[in-house]
This record gives sequence, C-alpha cells and structure tokens, in this order.
Amino acid sequence: MNEQASAYVAPGGDPNAPRVFDHPGLRVSAASPEHLLAMKVLAARRRDAEDIRFLVKHLHLASAQEVLALVAVDTRGAGTVRTWAAPAVSRRR
Repeated sequence: MNEQASAYVAPGGDPNAPRVFDHPGLRVSAASPEHLLAMKVLAARRRDAEDIRFLVKHLHLASAQEVLALVAVDTRGAGTVRTWAAPAVSRRR
C-alpha cells in the first residue's frame, strides 16, 4: 500500500479483512467491503464514484445516512463508534 492510501486506513487495520494468502513469514489480507467503502468515501475522489456505487449495492445500503453511518463506525475493532477525520490534502496548483 502506498503512502497516500495508508492515510485512509484505520490504525490497527481492518478486523474484518479476509486473509487471501497465508505462508510462513508472509500473510496477505484484502480490505473488507465495509473498510474499502469507508476509505473511498473519505478520499472523496471522483474516480471512485463507480466503486462506491458498487460497494453500496453490494452491502445493501439504501441511503446516504447508512453509508455515512458505516464510515463513522470505527472499523479498528472494539465496536466503538468514532468519526474518522480525513487527513488534510495539499493540492498543487
């Protein structure tokens, strides 16, 4: 994962991440659909719109409120609810 993407990953990672490869010395997990949706919504990039629509449908979310509630849920574990703050983005002109 590159530096830009890692800014949107919750500290502690994604507790629901499915393991896609496990070998001594190397464990690879993929982001869960919920975590991926949260990262894409927080990134607020136009190019993610199609992915966001797909993930919303896949997760059977019916409203913007449901999407925002999912983003607000702390995916770091412990079941607590917090609001993530997207990191500041500097834009070059």
